[in-house]
Amino acid sequence: MSAIAAAARSARPANLQFATLRDPNIAGVNINQDNYQGWVNDTQLSILRAVSPSTGATIGLFASVPVHGAHVCGQCLGILSADYFGAVRAQLDRQLGGVSVVGPASLGRLESPVETTGLRNMEWISGVIANDLLEALSRAQWITSSTLSARETMVRTTATNAALLALDDAWSLPDAQKQQEATATGIYPLDRAKTAPFRTGNTVRTWLTAFRIGPDAFLSEPGEPFPEIRLTLAKATAAKTVVALSKGQDDFGYFFPAFDAPYPELYNSDHAVFNISPNLGDQIIAADETLLSAVGFRTSALAASPLANDYAQKKLPGLQMLASPPTGDAGRSGRFTTTLQAIYMPAAVTDAQLAGSVHWDFGDGTRTATGYLQVGQDHGQTGQGPHGKPILFAHSFRPGTYRVRATGTDTAGNSVSWTITVRVFRRLRVNCSGRVTGGQRTVLRTVRTRRSITVLDAAGGTATARCNLGDFGR
Repeated sequence: MSAIAAAARSARPANLQFATLRDPNIAGVNINQDNYQGWVNDTQLSILRAVSPSTGATIGLFASVPVHGAHVCGQCLGILSADYFGAVRAQLDRQLGGVSVVGPASLGRLESPVETTGLRNMEWISGVIANDLLEALSRAQWITSSTLSARETMVRTTATNAALLALDDAWSLPDAQKQQEATATGIYPLDRAKTAPFRTGNTVRTWLTAFRIGPDAFLSEPGEPFPEIRLTLAKATAAKTVVALSKGQDDFGYFFPAFDAPYPELYNSDHAVFNISPNLGDQIIAADETLLSAVGFRTSALAASPLANDYAQKKLPGLQMLASPPTGDAGRSGRFTTTLQAIYMPAAVTDAQLAGSVHWDFGDGTRTATGYLQVGQDHGQTGQGPHGKPILFAHSFRPGTYRVRATGTDTAGNSVSWTITVRVFRRLRVNCSGRVTGGQRTVLRTVRTRRSITVLDAAGGTATARCNLGDFGR
């Protein structure tokens, strides 16, 4: 609380810009790392940036990413990790300045293709996500509306998960007994209030908040909502953008519309184990629609319905791949280098392994074959881990736009493939001319990062300069 008060005391004027970007690659689509193969995902990343009105420098930014953050097993390594959230924040801090905050958007069944596979892959996926957010900012729009509004309400549900209620009750046990239970079961009791208004018997309540910044809406979500939650709310309101703030104000675990309740068992998931009530998702949608109306958006009462899921994918193998990062500028050599990786999952139950290597067509006239990372937690699957070499590998591209395709075939004869786009911009060349105040001639030098240029004079004095930022070339 004192940190919030201190931040409020140091508040200063800012201009705001907001952007979104859709990335269909950062969450599992046809592989199961606690995903459902073939199910529609929420692909929306968002970023809200505050800049100084006088200098344009970044004051701070807030980014929301629809990917679960469990790549690093902290308890295995004996470390406390912020996972990709911390790695992306650090990269944005370095490149944009100011203070970055990176948090979760929709989370339920939105694990990355390399979820739970370690620190190196966490850093690799962080490069993709940070690049996505920077790319979104390149198309950001200024928020010119002065409309600000916020409302909150309590939502109530009847808990049907007796095990979670028991873990809540167990919090009142002596510490030694709680530790004994955790050692025996691997699950520690839940530190959540079990007194009114938050809990009465098996009835639990929590806060929901909606706040509006101009045309955009931000909604606290008390846990890890499935994509159906935000996608339904986006359809139900006239808000330009709806951002889901997962784990906001509370954590009821996963929640989803009631029609999703039978699927966690079919997909070998823990989503039902960590769900307080199968009705919670529908109740939150209804409450959020009321809140959106209260902050001034035109809203309809829309219930969630099944998305255009490809249920047949569950019987098929899956392949995905990414480039980290997928866009960039050519360097002094005239080329841009990115790091790629293919991720494979056998078909459920049949467990047919990939026959041979993954074959790559880079779209630039070159091809190669590599190893791959095998993942998956569906029924009866084996072979998790690296297969062949290399797994992570680099490829260099000249300026241009490329469709990169990876393909393979499993031992049952099923073909798998995935395609991404890699974009390379020509190297930025900046021409500057200027003078030092006081009339002394000196040579100007430039200090440049990927997206910013500062002009200094050689002696460290004050310089004025005219720079042409439109001169691109190799």
